[in-house]
Amino acid sequence: MAMSSAFLLTIFLYVVALGEGLSNRTLVMISHRGAPLDIRQVPLMMAQAAAASGGRVRSLTQEDRDCEQCFAQDGMIHDLTTVGVQIVDSKCSASYDQIVNYLEKAKDMTGIAFVCEPDFKVNLNPVPRRVLPLDLSECKGGNSVLGTNDPKSSCQSNLEVIRIGAAWAVARAAKQKLKDIVLAIIDTGADMTHPDLVNQFWKDPADGSIGHNFITKTSDVTDDNGHGTHCAGNAAAQTNNTLGIAGVANANGGSPNVKLMILKFLDAGGSGDTSNALSALNYAVEHGATVSSHSYGAYYASQVFENAFKNAAAANHVAVVAAGNDASTLDQ
Repeated sequence: MAMSSAFLLTIFLYVVALGEGLSNRTLVMISHRGAPLDIRQVPLMMAQAAAASGGRVRSLTQEDRDCEQCFAQDGMIHDLTTVGVQIVDSKCSASYDQIVNYLEKAKDMTGIAFVCEPDFKVNLNPVPRRVLPLDLSECKGGNSVLGTNDPKSSCQSNLEVIRIGAAWAVARAAKQKLKDIVLAIIDTGADMTHPDLVNQFWKDPADGSIGHNFITKTSDVTDDNGHGTHCAGNAAAQTNNTLGIAGVANANGGSPNVKLMILKFLDAGGSGDTSNALSALNYAVEHGATVSSHSYGAYYASQVFENAFKNAAAANHVAVVAAGNDASTLDQ
């Protein structure tokens, strides 16, 4: 698969998604007096507040008790500790509206603060115009400006525009060992046999996998769409290996200091759940990825997503997010 390079993208803290459909999961972030709070602790706090009030607070409804029963069940709450999000499972007997109403009551009784959102679908942001097939037959011979021998790098004028060759030269001239970096591609997976990627993958020291599939809950991250492979190649295709294109990240060419962690949450149609995107971000930070790539989008703002990204940043993680294809102003 040919892979063009347009990886260095504008960062913004709104999840860009199409917002189609719901998974029936609920996303929650709760705090009390500025400290993160486990949703499973809220029922006890409510009971203590009710006892201390001498009967002056509203009694719990059956819907409230449904929420408390759900929170107490094993497997109903999934903790994304590093990014500070909890996911209420779709098997929970309490609906999103019930959970919101319960937490509003808890806020009045205990002083908690919370953000609660439904689990929307997100999608690959579609290109708004017809794109003509790219003829790569004339792309051969490498790129003298970049100093690369990858045949298709001769057509990577975009790398010349961002002066990546000069950046590589500065990195090499420093004569210091480049720090090894793990880059998480949070997308549709990757072609694990692609000749320009096969030497670039991170390996989990626990089981040797190159990432995780959040749809099937397995380590099979096979790309059944192609978008994730495209993004992985843009970032870190093996450079100066006389094959394919040049990746942005590897200044030393055949000796990659950037390894790709492949986290699949988008399906063959380019659709996925917000909860799985956040699970992938949490996995990336917990497993040592310094940077993550997010090239999916929507047209609504998510406070949970924004807070999760801020928590990832506080853990020294950099999230690089696509600006989209709509020529929209993103800084308002």
